[in-house]
Amino acid sequence: MEREEEALRFQKNNVREKEVCEHLVTILTDKNDYNHALLVLKKAIKLSEFYESWKWLRKEIEIYEMLGSADNVIKAYRRLFVDSAEDFDCYEALKKSIPSSEWNSYLKDLMDETAFSPYCLGNTNFKAEILIAENDYHGLFEYLCVIDDCCKLSIYESYALRLFEVNQINLIPYYMNANRIEAAEAKKRDHYSYVCRHISYFKKLNGSEQSVASLVEELRSEYRRRPTFIEELKSVQ
Repeated sequence: MEREEEALRFQKNNVREKEVCEHLVTILTDKNDYNHALLVLKKAIKLSEFYESWKWLRKEIEIYEMLGSADNVIKAYRRLFVDSAEDFDCYEALKKSIPSSEWNSYLKDLMDETAFSPYCLGNTNFKAEILIAENDYHGLFEYLCVIDDCCKLSIYESYALRLFEVNQINLIPYYMNANRIEAAEAKKRDHYSYVCRHISYFKKLNGSEQSVASLVEELRSEYRRRPTFIEELKSVQ
């Protein structure tokens, strides 16, 4: 309808809408108007929901890389790391970009700034993976000791055996308590089965055999009036 100025105003006023932002940024980058495209992305990042803002940060990084603006690439990756707290690519990109002599201090500040999720996504926990990548197994042990009780068993299943033997032994009291908490909340067979599966996994830890036997006897006594639970405890291998 030859109302291009009106269309452009509409797009600028609605950049929080995914399709509008994508369309406008594509037009601007095709015209090599990168500074204008970056302004649009910054506005979209400010206005958008978290999930969409991560996408716009990725696009911002892409433009800064085309412009050869290394400092801004690092800043954008850092913000993406902190905001998403689940993107291992950001960690790898930052490690490649920060001088090795500065990396340990930079990473410490970055980890302190980030609110990591205590959950596992597909048996993977982002903070645990970074600690392993850094060969910081003592840090991994300390992290496993302080994560929320509701997350402990699933994370222990993914990472407890990655610890050095001495820290596996030191983790035993935490693992026992996590099983106790889960058992106290269990009310149905599938939940009892879940607890028993984790007790069986617990037996794989170095030096845990006696603790597992003690825990099973404790649970049998504590929940003797729950025949379904007692039956499931027989499955502990």
